[in-house]
Amino acid sequence: SEKPSDNRVIAIIVCLAAAAALAYACIATSWLYNPRNKQHFEVGFGLTRMFECEVADGGECKSSSNAAFESEWKALLADIRERAKKDPADTQAQEFAVGAAKELRVSGAWTTLGWITLGCAALAALSLLACVALVLAKKRIAWPILPTTTAILGLAIGLVTGCVFVALKPGPPGYVGVHLGFFAFGAGVLTGLLGALMMNKLLRPHDPDLLADSMDPEHY
Repeated sequence: SEKPSDNRVIAIIVCLAAAAALAYACIATSWLYNPRNKQHFEVGFGLTRMFECEVADGGECKSSSNAAFESEWKALLADIRERAKKDPADTQAQEFAVGAAKELRVSGAWTTLGWITLGCAALAALSLLACVALVLAKKRIAWPILPTTTAILGLAIGLVTGCVFVALKPGPPGYVGVHLGFFAFGAGVLTGLLGALMMNKLLRPHDPDLLADSMDPEHY
């Protein structure tokens, strides 16, 4: 027999909420954010893009991909180190190079982790929406890989890469901190895992009752 309808409704609501949170996390530019850094700039980073705005009234804003931002910082740091290398006797230049290495710190894996997390979040969101569509159609499927499986896989991998992405945030301590995009992703992961487990029970074919025939009086 079919599961009670209230279980279906709850599972659908949970999955839709998770998909919405994950979709927001995919497009948000506020995974890492600082409303005002030491240079008086508002800075925000998403999984693949960033923005930077002057805090002053009428201040200009610029946006770029995280990859372009990473390349810009690495090129700037390389230039500073090259100048210091040319004049090793200049203590001021050496100290400036050491300070720049801390201020312009950015991991080479950071950009890649953002893209992986984006792909995992998108896969999980689409899988959860597919689950909703199948449950609304009252379909029970026996596929080798269910959409609940791809949802859980995306959430599990994305949880790891997303946390490492945040841990490898660019700049010195205090340059940016975690913000709405990351919190939405965390909420999407938790509700998504719950929704996928609920959907799994609603999508799998009914298990045959192996005792049904043995209890039938006609077989005696």
